[in-house]
Amino acid sequence: MNLRPQRLGLAELLIATGAVGLIVILFAVQWYEVTPQFRDSPALPVVAVVVLLPIAILTVLVLLVRVFIDTPDLQLANGASSALQTRPGAYAGFAFALVLAVGAWFSLRRDSVDAGDSPAAIELFPLESARRRDLS
Repeated sequence: MNLRPQRLGLAELLIATGAVGLIVILFAVQWYEVTPQFRDSPALPVVAVVVLLPIAILTVLVLLVRVFIDTPDLQLANGASSALQTRPGAYAGFAFALVLAVGAWFSLRRDSVDAGDSPAAIELFPLESARRRDLS
């Protein structure tokens, strides 16, 4: 198969230019800068894991069915059918999806309030002394 540049249309040239540009920009330029304001919050990582975990579990279940239970049949153009063979990549994809789900589960189980932010670091006043201060 020979590539003839004169057969490439505007759409193909735009796609190629965009893809090459994104790959270069992805590694060559810093996209964002984080400026810490007060202290780090565990909220963003927890939200990311809460969103990731159901998606990862669903992916594992779908791959479990597709790879191990219900391998699809391929309908050829001449009407014949051919069974697809499961290749090592399918098993590797399932294994990586399982690792992702387990990692998300462990991360969610580990997320907690930092020791410096725990309620023990906050000064507590008995309710009676607070009322006496308000009355005086």
